[in-house]
Amino acid sequence: MSVADLGPAPGTANGLHDKRLQDQGVEVPKSTTRSLIVIRHGRRLDDDQPNWQATAKRPWDVPLAELGREQAAKAGQALRELDIAVVVTSPYLRCLQTSAAIVKELDLPQGSWFVDWSFGEVGNPPQLLGHSNMWLLEEMRDRTIDSWFWDPYSPETVLQMFAATEEACIQSKQVPVMYPGSHAPSVPESHYEASERYTAAFKVGFLKLKFKKPLRQGQGTATAQQSTPAAQVPTRGPCYRLATSD
Repeated sequence: MSVADLGPAPGTANGLHDKRLQDQGVEVPKSTTRSLIVIRHGRRLDDDQPNWQATAKRPWDVPLAELGREQAAKAGQALRELDIAVVVTSPYLRCLQTSAAIVKELDLPQGSWFVDWSFGEVGNPPQLLGHSNMWLLEEMRDRTIDSWFWDPYSPETVLQMFAATEEACIQSKQVPVMYPGSHAPSVPESHYEASERYTAAFKVGFLKLKFKKPLRQGQGTATAQQSTPAAQVPTRGPCYRLATSD
């Protein structure tokens, strides 16, 4: 997950706030630094139950363990002081659950929470499906990830269903939406290709995501790519900050 200071734009939470101040004759200084904060999801259920994938109906989409949920809530509390305006998350369930808890703690308005394939797992079916699910692997090896990931539902339907059942969403009244133009990685994807995808996604975050302070949350490889530790938050890894000047 990440947070970036990209300078406010009209139509975003902080951009509208700054515009109101300008309309009242208040001079709002222009941001000269862009930063992106990236964190990893909380502890996975299969960390505590190693055989979970062998019997799961959706072995590619591991949820959070109970400890992971606690970590996500604490991470949201720790991130409050950063004045985050938007959250962008990987579509995997553990990341949705982590970001849901963080969005709740940050008390963000609707329209501030996006789902983006750019920070999803490496597009490697054996890694996603688990070697104990060879029948699934043979069936899905040559299909694009988004053709079976949420089958038979559309992404929009799945996110609505998630928001209707996830306690943090019910409390915050937030529903995540797909980031415009987001699409699943090609398969098979090597770790090098995934690394290039993550790097490109970070650059897009700086150049195109016109929010004052966005937060991105994703898998471990994406979290560590092209970044340096900024602080410890109670999830599965450190919190990273990336920065550049205008």
